[in-house]
Amino acid sequence: MRIMSADIAVLCAFFFENYEKLKYWLYQEDIYEEMIKDPYFAEYKPEQCQQDLAMLVEWKNLNTIQDTRKVASIEAFKNKKYRY
Repeated sequence: MRIMSADIAVLCAFFFENYEKLKYWLYQEDIYEEMIKDPYFAEYKPEQCQQDLAMLVEWKNLNTIQDTRKVASIEAFKNKKYRY
């Protein structure tokens, strides 16, 4: 049995709210910025956000797409940035 932590539950709610606004693809940076606005998540780290998003992808609650819009080099392409 998998137990959903509070941060993952808040992430799910955040994605649902954006889905209702027809904003289907979000950047990790935008997600993180929204999370730390809540005083409860004041000590939330970007690494935690990345882990939580990876868990939601693993559980098939989120899909990812590689963001190639800002890629200027092969190295930047290899360091994949995703939208969720």
